[in-house]
Amino acid sequence: MRKFSRLWLIFAIAGLVATKSNPYADFVAGANFGELIFLFILEILFFIIIIMKKELEIHSENEVIKVLIKILSKLICIVPSIFFLSKLLLGILQLTVFKSLYVVLPDKGWSNPDLVSIVCFIIAMIFNTLLLIAFVYKGKVLKQMTNECVYINPNKQKYKKLNRICVLTLMISMIIGFFNPYEHYLTLICNLWYPLGMFIYFLNLKIARELSESSILKDQFRIFAGDQSKSFEGKGVKIFMIGVLCFIKIITSIVQFVFYSTETKWKLNFWQNKFLLDNAFFMFILATLAELAVVVIFGARIWKEKRQAD
Repeated sequence: MRKFSRLWLIFAIAGLVATKSNPYADFVAGANFGELIFLFILEILFFIIIIMKKELEIHSENEVIKVLIKILSKLICIVPSIFFLSKLLLGILQLTVFKSLYVVLPDKGWSNPDLVSIVCFIIAMIFNTLLLIAFVYKGKVLKQMTNECVYINPNKQKYKKLNRICVLTLMISMIIGFFNPYEHYLTLICNLWYPLGMFIYFLNLKIARELSESSILKDQFRIFAGDQSKSFEGKGVKIFMIGVLCFIKIITSIVQFVFYSTETKWKLNFWQNKFLLDNAFFMFILATLAELAVVVIFGARIWKEKRQAD
């Protein structure tokens, strides 16, 4: 696996080339290029930490080095994950929205640009997945170097099941919304607001917890971070976050209903399938219920949040 992780540069360049070869919206390869720069920086930091490993073994009480390793291990996993999701979203837009904006076929020398765009997308995502796996392994290597005793939450399995249900309901909602003739592409925007809100909540909570336990900060800063962590775990903030999710749901439902009731048609042509158009009201109800399930599950995940290991 260590040899596999060393091939990350090949995976990154191959994904960049495959994305650039896509006849539709090849400018999306800019995300791959930006990722390549960030990953170079992380690789340099990773190399420096490996060199510092002997220093850590000699001075095991050096908390500063441990904290640096811990922070880098999280960055090495988080940054590639964010880029992976962004490339996946941009790739889907490449095949749908960007493609529909072309008035004439792109001049790329391809005899069948539609087929080539799908093949390039699949190849790019394969290399993007391999790249993500390579850096996740690097993050695990750094975590093992700290040899920290991690708090084990007795409800950890319950959190895992709830996390899987969150992802499952979100995917179902996006699939159903995609076949709604008056929502279609908008289902990405409508549904991705919910994980974004939950990500912001958990990111702030995680930062507050890490700072409250850091041994390199002064006592007053740790006390302040601890108070912030308790406030994020309090009912007030949780009710506010769930209220935000509900507010987003109300707004998106209004937008979807307006599109349905006015039979909106615009340049980004939605499904013109006769069956879907004849059953548009039924599809609208299904999409609304699916998105409501996302709000309920995500709200439950926030409400049940207590201290956990991952």
